[in-house]
Amino acid sequence: MSVTLRSLREERGLTQREVGDVIGVSPSTVSNYETGLSSPDVTMVPKLAQFFGRTNGDMLAALLADPITALADKHGVPREKVVAILADVA
Repeated sequence: MSVTLRSLREERGLTQREVGDVIGVSPSTVSNYETGLSSPDVTMVPKLAQFFGRTNGDMLAALLADPITALADKHGVPREKVVAILADVA
């Protein structure tokens, strides 16, 4: 299973509000990050990385994984299939 912002948040028992308070956004904005509707500003990556005890690179990978996972879940296909399709398009 890939590490995502949502999985990091949930494994720590945090709410979207608590994560939002750390980076200065609303809970609905955190939800949008987790579902791929929007992405955080790059300046938030270090704040999130420090909060979750991750490197900036690991945190960036987690943020990028959320939209792919959300897309796979929405269409009921394995995440790997979405990654393969996106790789073919690129």
